[in-house]
Amino acid sequence: MVTVPNQGPATIDEPSCLLVTAGGERYGILASRVIRILRDITIHPIPGARPPLVGLGQYGGEPVAVVDLPEMVHGKAAGASQRVVVLVASGRRVGHEMIGLAVDEANRLTLLNKNEISDETAPPLLGWIERDGQRVQVVDPSLITDDDVSTGRNPGAGER
Repeated sequence: MVTVPNQGPATIDEPSCLLVTAGGERYGILASRVIRILRDITIHPIPGARPPLVGLGQYGGEPVAVVDLPEMVHGKAAGASQRVVVLVASGRRVGHEMIGLAVDEANRLTLLNKNEISDETAPPLLGWIERDGQRVQVVDPSLITDDDVSTGRNPGAGER
């Protein structure tokens, strides 16, 4: 698995997030964790893989696990089209692993103010904000665990 340098734990003081749409929901992914947006990536299904794992993609010649973002966050199938994969640094390790978050579209960056983020959620969500009259769930990829990616357990069920 490809790893990226340790970026340290994220904080709500992050200045911006990438707005994406997946399964009819809006999400904001902390921009400091986004490595690249990959469009029309080929995702190879893994026989017997359980949701939220969609399959494996490839970046820089290395395999990358791709997960359905809404299913990982909410534990229910959302049917993201997987046309776009947001490559992010995830997990709390010395070298963060890269994973791909399958989404329908990546829209734009938006600035964050820590005072506007609600905290009524469980990891990997930091909370939610309102943008363009819609609720946007803010995701911190550093809170994604191996359990969130590879098992059918509830989101946030892994050790933090």
